[in-house]
Amino acid sequence: MTHGSNAGGADIIGTSLTNNGTIQFADQLHTLSGPAMTYFQGAQGNLVMRVKAHGSGVANDSLFGFYVEMGGTLTINAQGTIPAGETWTIISTGLFGLAEAFATQNFPNDGNNWQGVADFVAGTYSVKT
Repeated sequence: MTHGSNAGGADIIGTSLTNNGTIQFADQLHTLSGPAMTYFQGAQGNLVMRVKAHGSGVANDSLFGFYVEMGGTLTINAQGTIPAGETWTIISTGLFGLAEAFATQNFPNDGNNWQGVADFVAGTYSVKT
């Protein structure tokens, strides 16, 4: 599934979304969210998120939901030059709302030491250089 941009760059999901394909945003940076949204990503799923240097306003695509179960692949695409030492929170949930881990993480090959960091208590998933 590919979401194009809309006014404000936000896509709202009312209840649940299961990803067994690819979710990738187009145009401006996006937020996929819903106050009661549950997001499940199966083994074949691929969540493609974009990040850019923090000095340029909104710095990443994001997913906000009540509960997020990560599986399959996370792909991070860098927009522009990314300096070392930056962190982007790309997934946020309620407390204890984050489950599992991505089986595969694809990071840019730009010389940075990219890492994915899950905080299962706080319900966040961040990437950093």
